[in-house]
Amino acid sequence: AIDPDVFTDESSGRNYLLWKTEGNAFGNFPAIWVAELNSAGTGLVGTPRKLLQANGAGWEVNIVETPSMVKYQGRWWLIYSGNEYVTTNYA
Repeated sequence: AIDPDVFTDESSGRNYLLWKTEGNAFGNFPAIWVAELNSAGTGLVGTPRKLLQANGAGWEVNIVETPSMVKYQGRWWLIYSGNEYVTTNYA
């Protein structure tokens, strides 16, 4: 697991952890996950994790990474990178 990011839902005061599992090293596809953190921020609450994104769009070329959540006009948006970072196709 790499690329952790914590965000807070200000309407509920709950904190969440985003992260990426690095599947390429094990012959699997990488994925982005989310889980609620406990009030101390030291552990996960309830169901350990929820899959938010697995590479599936052609432009990603088996890579999703660096997740971040942004709230815009009342909706949450997952922003992440995909494709090989050493190419001009990285987005």
